Amino acid sequence: MLVEEELFAGTVADFTAVDPIVFRDAVKLRTQQYDSTQLNNPDFVGSFEHENYVYFFFREAAVEYINCGKAVFSRVSRVCKNDQGGQKNTFRNAWTSFLKTRLNCSIPGDYPFHFNEIQGVSKLVRGRYGVGHDNPDNEIASRNKHRTSGKYGKDESGVDYVLYATFTTPTNSIGGSAVCAFRLRDIADAFNGKFKEQRDMNANWQSVPEHKVPSPRPGTCMNDTKSLPDSALNFIKTHTIMDETVSAFFGAPVAVRTGVLSSRFTAIAVDPQIMTTEGKAYDIIFVGTTKGRVLKVINSKSADSKEDVNSVVIEEL
Repeated sequence: MLVEEELFAGTVADFTAVDPIVFRDAVKLRTQQYDSTQLNNPDFVGSFEHENYVYFFFREAAVEYINCGKAVFSRVSRVCKNDQGGQKNTFRNAWTSFLKTRLNCSIPGDYPFHFNEIQGVSKLVRGRYGVGHDNPDNEIASRNKHRTSGKYGKDESGVDYVLYATFTTPTNSIGGSAVCAFRLRDIADAFNGKFKEQRDMNANWQSVPEHKVPSPRPGTCMNDTKSLPDSALNFIKTHTIMDETVSAFFGAPVAVRTGVLSSRFTAIAVDPQIMTTEGKAYDIIFVGTTKGRVLKVINSKSADSKEDVNSVVIEEL
């Protein structure tokens, strides 16, 4: 799986399929070999780049859950584009900025129902969500202008960058699929939050107190990563998992299907910010299924609210 314009990839490095890696060929950087805290039998589903970072999306066995049994979590990880590795031998060809956190796609409630296994991810889209439209004609003209120029939202206030992803339950559980949206700002907040650590092999995973995080903060893009001190390199080697999960934008899945006989969601694509005659914009979501169907879905509340969902299936082909 390659990222456009850059030789970044997430894949399996050897024929035995026991050495999954995120690597960059140009500077020979990779994730730590045979380190389950970085990658634990992952299945990569997508990636994209934005500003200083490259983001990868995958599902994997959750190493932080191992004391409670076995579970698969959906992840987003990121690396800095200008990462050159560290000066120490153990980091000469290893990322100094690799971090990952959990994506939480679930039906909210006292006991949330989780869709733990990510299956596909859209490209990053940008738009305005949960805003009023006092002048529909001006709004439509502005949106159409930016859509044709390809520059919509670049420097405007109220713009959010959002991605959509498909999720399923495990194959041996109650059948279910969902589409969840995630805001890039919320992903950044999770990466800027607390780190997670396991102090010894039998201990539970806990958050790291802020005073124990070295400076410069691990995962921050540096001009010269080879000048990073040993304290930062040693910390990032054992603290690649963030403590905070990324909750779904709009507060709930955009689309849900459940049932033993229902098809499961697979691939996803988005036609962003399509205008109506009322001057409201909606992301049109196309979802593939295991039975060869394509669902055309919108969240009819997205133009007026960032915290509410009304899923409308426009068409099923």
